[in-house]
This record gives sequence, C-alpha cells and structure tokens, in this order.
Amino acid sequence: MAKAVLISVGGSQNPIIYSLKQQKPEYIIFFASVESEKQIPQILQMLKEENYSPKKSDQIITSFAEKFDECYEIIKKELDSIIKRWGLQPQDIIVDFTGGTKAMSVALVLATIDLGCKYSYVGGTERDKEGLGVVIDGKEKILYSVNPWDELAVEERKKISILFNKARYASAIELLEVVCKKVSQPNFYEIMIDIAKAYDNWDRFKHSKAKDFLFKGIKRFKDFLAGSQDKKLEELYKKLEENKEFLLRIVDEKDKKALVCDLIANAERRAKLENKYDDALARLYRAVEMIAQNRLLEKYSIKTNDVDLSKVPENLKQKFKERYLDPRDNKIKIGLRASYELLKELGDNLGEKFWNDKRLVELLDIRNNTILAHGTNSVEKETYEELLGHLLELAEIKINDLPQFPTFDL
Repeated sequence: MAKAVLISVGGSQNPIIYSLKQQKPEYIIFFASVESEKQIPQILQMLKEENYSPKKSDQIITSFAEKFDECYEIIKKELDSIIKRWGLQPQDIIVDFTGGTKAMSVALVLATIDLGCKYSYVGGTERDKEGLGVVIDGKEKILYSVNPWDELAVEERKKISILFNKARYASAIELLEVVCKKVSQPNFYEIMIDIAKAYDNWDRFKHSKAKDFLFKGIKRFKDFLAGSQDKKLEELYKKLEENKEFLLRIVDEKDKKALVCDLIANAERRAKLENKYDDALARLYRAVEMIAQNRLLEKYSIKTNDVDLSKVPENLKQKFKERYLDPRDNKIKIGLRASYELLKELGDNLGEKFWNDKRLVELLDIRNNTILAHGTNSVEKETYEELLGHLLELAEIKINDLPQFPTFDL
C-alpha cells in the first residue's frame, strides 16, 4: 500500500481506477487538465463503491495540457504546498504518469525527479489495435520503475568524492544530504555523512566531536560492508580504522606529539589541497610554539601561560618579570621565542637546536610580517615548504608520521 500517489488523469478512467485500487494510497493528488478535471469526482465515487476511499485528496489543474512548460510550472508551483500541508515526505509519493497528454506525463516526471519519488505506470498484457493501442479493460498491470535517483546518484557520488578529496568537507556533506533524501536506499549515504562530518570536525580541530562521528560511521560502515566484495570501500574502511587510532591519541591528550603532527598535517591540507599558504604557515608557526610548550611542561613542569619564576634560571627572571608579566592576572606568559630562550638557558638541547637554526628563525620572522600575523605580506609556496622542512627537523618528525586523511572514490 502506497502512502501517497500523484497521478495524471486523461481521457480514460479505467487505468486510473485500476492503479488506485491496487495501491490504495492514504493520499491522492490528481494532475488533470481543465477538460479531464470533471472525471476526478467520478473516479473517487467509483473507488468508494469498491470500498476504498483515501484519507485526503487534492488536485493540480493545468489549462495547457499540450504545453510541457506550462504543465511543468504548475506542478512545481502547487505540489510542494500540498505535500507540506499533509505532512508528507517526497519519498512517500509514487508518481503514476499513465493518464493525460504526453506533455503532462513528461512534465510530471521531470517536475518530481529531484524529489526522490518512485514511479508507476499502468500497462497491460493486451492492447487493442493489434497490440499498438490502449490497454484493454481488465488486462491492466501496474509497472513500477525504480527511483531514477538511484542511477543519477552515480554522478553525484563523483562530485562528492571530488569535494571531500579537496578538503571541502562541508560542501560534500551538503551534497550527501541532498542525495540521501532522494535515493530509495539512503543507508550508504547516511554512513558517508557521518564519516564526512568526522573529518570536517577533525579538520577544524574539534577532535572529540570528530571522534564521535568517526566511531559511529565506522561501526555502521563495518555492518554495511559485511559480505561486500567492493575493494575500494574495503580500503576506505581500513584507512578509517588507522585514522581512528591516531585520533584517539589526540583526544586522550597523553601523546602531545600527536597534536603537533595533526597541526602539521592540517597545514599540509591547506597548502596542497587549497593553496592557502598563509593559513598553512600560521599552523606551522603554532606547531613550532607547541613543541616548546610540550617540552617545558613535560620535562620541567613549566606552563608558558603561567610561568613559575622559581623554575626560571636567575639570568632570565628579571627579564621575564619586566617583559611578560600580565597585569590583568599577575601571571607571566611567554610566547614562542621566550619559550625557546628558556629551554636554551635550562640547558635543553631543543632550545639549542632552535637558536642554532638561523634560517628557521628568519622564516618565523617572515611569518610575523604576513597578513594573518602582524603585517600585510602574503606567503609564497616556497616559504611554506622551507619552513615545513625546518620544522620537521626540529621536531624529529617524518612526513609519514602525520595522519593522512582518506580519499573518497565513491
């Protein structure tokens, strides 16, 4: 039993009555011409005599049954308000384009194709005029068509893959949600929405939220793949599992190096996928700063946003008091350079390594003069790549240590 049927009405009532008797929808929307409109009360009465009446019915009437564009416009104009008034979803509707003119039938299909409706047509086992005419009464048969979007979604999947692989996660999610509402079997797309949301949040450093979406998506994906022979989807699943383990390292906050690697990986996406070298360089700068902060906290129990002067070498105490004391809360707060200066005076090899790398210091100065820092300059690709090389050496990190987001090939 169909929940709702949108059916075109032409010169013959019998196929319309046959379709509605077979499907027994709760709601009927008749699409008729001015000429065929008078048949609607007759059809409803005949259905009632057959012990069937819909909960509600309505009609869309065209004055131009032979004009495709006019038919199309009237359907687009009136159908949505009827659906909303009845609280229906487009997926609840079966569109029967049996009756009416050819222009009406074509308009009916094209006006609803983006909604994700199913389709039916009353054919038959026998026709008059030696099999070339209309279906003989009593020989009708409903022919169901799959949702066209089940095929059209193949092209949309390609677009989704391109968007995701270019780090345009929000756009990929938006398109996935559109497709999800239109296809007959949305399960796969619902799973991909969870996965895309995971990486969208991860890319914006919302790691806990990313974890929730990724765990949910992986669990559903595993069930979906049961018995599957799709090698591409199996490879995607393996990559998701790898990323899950890395994300846990970040969320647990026990592995400080994982967050540094994540920052660098994020910079790489900005640079390689979006050519946003200013954004990328800003992330590398923060990674350099974080490396010093981690070392000071883990090895010396010094917080850079609240420096304990008792742990600072004597030759730096007065300087830190004069330069870095925040009068608002009376705490000493130090930035990147002061952090590495402190490490050096503490005899830490990381501080020595930083200050001995003159080019690294120069590159950080370039960042300070960029438009996203304190200046007006833009960053060139070569500058970004050079700073990346020095940073990896400073942190003793290899490119393979960075989390690599998967690519979609849906």
